This record gives sequence, C-alpha cells and structure tokens, in this order.
Amino acid sequence: MLDENSLIVTNPKITAFDTKTGGAITTQGRLYNGPSSPSGLFPAFAFGSDRIPANPVFATQLEEASTPWAVFNFDSLLINGTPTFSVPEASEELPNPSTNVILASRNSINLIPPPPWEPLRSGCEIKRAQ
Repeated sequence: MLDENSLIVTNPKITAFDTKTGGAITTQGRLYNGPSSPSGLFPAFAFGSDRIPANPVFATQLEEASTPWAVFNFDSLLINGTPTFSVPEASEELPNPSTNVILASRNSINLIPPPPWEPLRSGCEIKRAQ
C-alpha cells in the first residue's frame, strides 16, 4: 500500500507499507527507456509477456519522454493518500534522473479516497475534474 508515508525515489526504489507483514518494505524498480530502446515494448518489459497488446498512444508517450521512466510493478496496488516522490540530483552514476513514474499492476490499482480526476479510457492520460 502506498500512502502519505510512502517515498518513491525515481532512481528507482520505493518504500511502502506491506499489508501482509505490517511493516515497511523497500522494492527496487527498473528504468524503462522507451519501445525503440533495448528495453523493448512496455508489456514485455513490465510484465514479461508480449501477449498483452501494446497501446500505441501509450507507446508514443513513453517514446517522447525526455527522461527514462521509473517503473514499479505490483501484483496489486492500493494507494491510500498521497505518496511523496523524490527525484535524485544528476550525478556521474545517474546523469539523467527520471522525472517520470509508472505504477503498473498485474491486477487492480485502487485509490482511497477516490481521486479528483478521471483516467481517460486510453489509460495514459489524466483529465482533471472541473
């Protein structure tokens, strides 16, 4: 579960509450550099399967990003509150830190309370409620 005490560092790692153990866990994510990079198509990169159809609009947004994507993959995800995002300073080891984050899930992603925005059907943009 991600909540207001969760920290997402885009180098990438995430510290979250583990609902099974009741403690904090830190999980390493991976950097995705777009479909034309050695990372390949996103479904294969994130889920290890090319059986999931690629969304062309989503693929274009991934390709056009100026920095890599910090990807965190979950079996299921509950976001309860607002996690904190931290972008590391550029360094020799990390010359182009990611300012983009993807929270991916094989199953559901649930938000508590419901967000003040609606995801569009393409699943790759956010539309703010008026």
